[in-house]
Amino acid sequence: MSFPQNMMNILKERIIKNKYIPTDHKKPLPTQARFLCNMKEEVLFGGQAGGGKSDALLMAALMFVDYPDYQALLFRRTFRDLDLPGAIMNRSHEWLNNTDAQWSEKKKRWTFPSGATLTFGHLQFEKDKYSYQGAELHFIGFDELTQFTESQYTYLHSRLRKGADNPIPLRMRAGSNPGGIGHGWVKERFISENSNLDYIPSNYTENKYLNIEEYGRQLDKLPRAERLQLKYGNWDLLLEDGLLITRSEAEAHIVTDYPYTKEETLLNLVSVDLAGEGKDKTALISLNKTSNGLYLADTQQLQDSKIEARVLAFIQKQIDLYNTYGVVFELEPGSNSEYSYRYWKNLIQSQFPNLLIYKMRPTKSKFERTRLTVKYMNLNQLFFVERKERQADKELDVTTLINQLMYVNPDPEVMKQHPSPDLLDALNQGVYYMDQWTTSKRKNVRRINYRKKK
Repeated sequence: MSFPQNMMNILKERIIKNKYIPTDHKKPLPTQARFLCNMKEEVLFGGQAGGGKSDALLMAALMFVDYPDYQALLFRRTFRDLDLPGAIMNRSHEWLNNTDAQWSEKKKRWTFPSGATLTFGHLQFEKDKYSYQGAELHFIGFDELTQFTESQYTYLHSRLRKGADNPIPLRMRAGSNPGGIGHGWVKERFISENSNLDYIPSNYTENKYLNIEEYGRQLDKLPRAERLQLKYGNWDLLLEDGLLITRSEAEAHIVTDYPYTKEETLLNLVSVDLAGEGKDKTALISLNKTSNGLYLADTQQLQDSKIEARVLAFIQKQIDLYNTYGVVFELEPGSNSEYSYRYWKNLIQSQFPNLLIYKMRPTKSKFERTRLTVKYMNLNQLFFVERKERQADKELDVTTLINQLMYVNPDPEVMKQHPSPDLLDALNQGVYYMDQWTTSKRKNVRRINYRKKK
């Protein structure tokens, strides 16, 4: 591929003649070349996974190390991200270990014979940005920008400065895929129609260092939203679709009536997710097992401090409709959770002595627990009953549940941006219990059977 003469001049002087850039990288990929030759102050390179973003950032950081006062800084969000095999700091050692650049393990810094430096840093916590308060930098690079907050990026941008007569260009560079806690602000800053900054889309299909067909097949194994983000560089998916299921796919499981009689309902279980601190709500769901799968028959969310009567009323309603067999509680870590469970167990059994009361301790993240729920949906074995008489309800809980399915995320920082998914937590533990009852994998679950209550 041929480039304009001005790009060829930059590539020749700053890449091809640069002894710190390995020979096999002296002919960058076309999109990398556009990124490297762009001398505007801010540029984002990214979109598709596998497009050579980290290599491009490292090359960009090394372009002016022949200038004595040149200072470059490359960031990942955590030190672990920096230090992983194949990550950008590890890669710098592959490139520079056999050169005259000197490495300081304490400072995580390469120093070149000219006096120029390339430092690696991380911003795991918001306050870490202040560690660079006095810095004066010519180049700042963010690897996986959507893992950072906007305030971290803008604060470090203020550290980009130089003297009036200094010929080194000031460059703020970033590489990133869609998704992550910073998706919204990165999209707004670089991708939106209102942005006047340069965004260069990456393309894994031009990466000569990849087995392109095999890499594409691996990306095809991802959930739909992640696949669209990483394989196709789609920035428009964040909350319209979830990472595990799309909104339209989830809404296809809403039914307006429960199609089975009380006698035809094989099992009814009430699942309770007790409120924690802050704005959490106590969530109750009623889950029915039928010959056609599971039906979420009823839901309720409570935030009052005195909720005992309403919880008991909810359970009584399910007993009247479906002949409820048991109630399951989720126990969060800590002694208070155990105390709360004992309190509720005694209260419920004082009113309903024949009900079995169970407790569960979650061993996986909310995101991982949701996978089983989505599996049942994908098998067309889980449905949400939204009765016609409740469709005008301002607190319609099926709609809330669908929203929670959309924003559940493996990244705890992303989850902090949304209300606690209480209904989804209750549903997940109910589905898990029904699944275990069906497969009889746990001894305490085997106690659930069709035997009649006394």
